[in-house]
Amino acid sequence: MEIFKIDGLTKTFGSGHMEVRALQEINLSVSRGELTALLGPSGSGKTTLLLCISLILEPSEGRIVFDGQTIFQKNGWTGVDIRRVRREKIGFVFQFHNLIPFLTARQNVLLPLNLTGINGKKAANRVRELLDCMEISHRGDSLPALLSGGEQQRVAIARALANNPRLVLADEPTASLDTSRGAKVMEILRKVARENQTAVIVVTHDERMVEGFDHLYRLKDGCLQPD
Repeated sequence: MEIFKIDGLTKTFGSGHMEVRALQEINLSVSRGELTALLGPSGSGKTTLLLCISLILEPSEGRIVFDGQTIFQKNGWTGVDIRRVRREKIGFVFQFHNLIPFLTARQNVLLPLNLTGINGKKAANRVRELLDCMEISHRGDSLPALLSGGEQQRVAIARALANNPRLVLADEPTASLDTSRGAKVMEILRKVARENQTAVIVVTHDERMVEGFDHLYRLKDGCLQPD
C-alpha cells in the first residue's frame, strides 16, 4: 500500500544568476513495510530531499501526497495541518541523535507522546515497550551524555517510533557509529519496517549498510535514479 508519493519535486535556492537547483523533478513513491535507501555523495541533495519529504522544507515545485492527502501542489502547501502530520505520522532519526541533553532516555521518548496529548499509564507503557524493543530499557534513567553513540541512536529511534508513524526517515543514521553498531541500527530499522508495516527511508553514503533494502536510489547533482 503506497503511503507517500512525490511527483516532479524541484527545490531551488536563491534567484537570478545566483539560483541553485538542489533537486530536479524528483519522482518517488514508498509503500508500507518497505525500506528505501537514498544513496549519493555529500552535496548531492540527499538531505535536502529528506527535509522536503519530512515537510520541514517547502519545495519550489511539484506535488506531495502523503497517506492519501495532497500536502503540496504545484508551488504551495494545500492547507493541510503540516505540523500535525509531522507530529503524528512522521518519525525522524537524525544523524547526530538530537536528544534533549537535560532529559533522560525515557523522558526523550516520552516527549513526542506528551506533545500529542498521550499521558499517564498509556504513555508510560508505550515508552517501556519501545525501550525494551531497542534493548535499552536498562539505560532509561540515564542522560544522553552518559550513553554511548549506539545507545543514543537506539533512543533516537525509539523516540521516532513513539507515535506509531506511517513513515520513518533516517538521515545518515550510522555515520557516527562503527561498522558493527551501524549494522545493528540498520537491523532495527528493517525490523521496524517489516513488523510495524512502516515505510522507512534512509539517506546514506555507506552502501554496505543497505543490504536487504527493497529499493535503492542514487542522487547525483539533484537528480534521482533507481540504482
